[in-house]
Amino acid sequence: MRKEHLKIPLKRLILGQYRPFWVLITWIILFWLILYINGFPQPFGDDLFYIGAAINLVKTGQFVNPLLAMWAPQTVERFLVTPPFHSYTLAGWITLFGDRTASLLFFQYVCYVVFSIFTAATLRHYRFSDHSILVLPIIYATWMSLVGLRPDALGMAYLAIGLWFLLQDSVWRYGLGFSFLGAALGTLPILVAYAVPFSLTIMVLNLRQHHKLKLQYFLSRLAALLGAIAFIAVLLLWAIDFELNQFLADMAWHASFRVPDSAYIIPQILFDIRVGYGEIIYGSLYFTLAICLYLLLQNRNSDKKKLLCFSMACIMALIGNLWIYASTLRMSFNFFCWLLVTVIALNLKMNKKVRIGLWALCLATFLIYQSQMIIAGIGQVKLDNTQYQTILNWVEAHPERDYLVDEVSARFVFDYNFPPNTSDWRFLKVQSVGPASVTEKLPNTAWIIATDKAAITTDLPDYERVTLFGRRFGSIPRSPYDVMLVE
Repeated sequence: MRKEHLKIPLKRLILGQYRPFWVLITWIILFWLILYINGFPQPFGDDLFYIGAAINLVKTGQFVNPLLAMWAPQTVERFLVTPPFHSYTLAGWITLFGDRTASLLFFQYVCYVVFSIFTAATLRHYRFSDHSILVLPIIYATWMSLVGLRPDALGMAYLAIGLWFLLQDSVWRYGLGFSFLGAALGTLPILVAYAVPFSLTIMVLNLRQHHKLKLQYFLSRLAALLGAIAFIAVLLLWAIDFELNQFLADMAWHASFRVPDSAYIIPQILFDIRVGYGEIIYGSLYFTLAICLYLLLQNRNSDKKKLLCFSMACIMALIGNLWIYASTLRMSFNFFCWLLVTVIALNLKMNKKVRIGLWALCLATFLIYQSQMIIAGIGQVKLDNTQYQTILNWVEAHPERDYLVDEVSARFVFDYNFPPNTSDWRFLKVQSVGPASVTEKLPNTAWIIATDKAAITTDLPDYERVTLFGRRFGSIPRSPYDVMLVE
């Protein structure tokens, strides 16, 4: 490293266009570390669905999620309703570092850091502003805060690594790039909507650097693609114990009630937007994105080709996302909307007044988008561990009972170390989220669940909501980690 990079004025570090990459990496690591120390991500309803098979695989060697034993016949003796790469990757991590909360959250932390660093390297490769890289972890956290321990973080890490390998036009890097992209799809299938347009855009840009192309060039890249496909296929078959027909049948069954028919895509989008204050929260984001795209198209600067290429790839990816799975609107779809807004707003050359106005609009939109989290951060309170220990003592005194737990009690009461006769409270029936009434509780079964589950199940005691400035927010519990025992 050159000596002038060792001493950098503070003003340049904060306002400069291009910083040493170590500065950006340090920011990324520290940002996610602060969130990890504070227990990020918070528990989410799908946590036990996705981590149960990995924990059981390490303990028993069987690829099945025992927490889903009461959900459906497809999950009693196997776990083939979702791609297996996340479970096996997480199982490898658990083998080395254990299956307690600190380890599982640190696994997510590593995924966040990997995605952020490799995406930062890709943005730096195309000489996008470092401000885009500085903002990247912040907008990524808006998505990751919603999905808990789901495989989204690992899939995005694989995606970022794969795209980074494709930046350099060589056969071996293409082979590795295609392999990591395949791993991303084997972790989170919706990422096919993003892997295809972004990888094609990178490869087309690579092609433009060659003056003369020979047939051997295309054949070697095709061989890299086919080799990666064969490698990922072998890994997939090994992971599912070569039960391909059963895997396809279970995946199709699971997708049948999660992915709507194409005729219902628009109604699904409208429904998601209209829930709560979605018209304002989502509408402000899409309005800001439309403004950014308008300014991009109106800009006459000749140095905007990279922005146009990125924007076109991102728009194609967003369209593909909606077509494949419209229900991810507030997750992957909105994140890539934010990424496109960020890249355009911080890289498009424009009049100073227009630029300041656009930045102000983006900041206001972000605050609106995060309004629920801001209100929760101000109004919610956390409990001490006394309540959790009392419940755990009761469980240890009643080993003969069956237990239904949710994502909150799994983390704070059990630290993911469950009694053998435990099931996921949320997955008792197909296409339903938890029991509709306490009358559905079986005699020998105890429920250990968050108190805010009263919003789902009738006859449970009501819980306290956040109140700010005289306004009661009905959808935000004041104590989100308050747990109750229903004997």
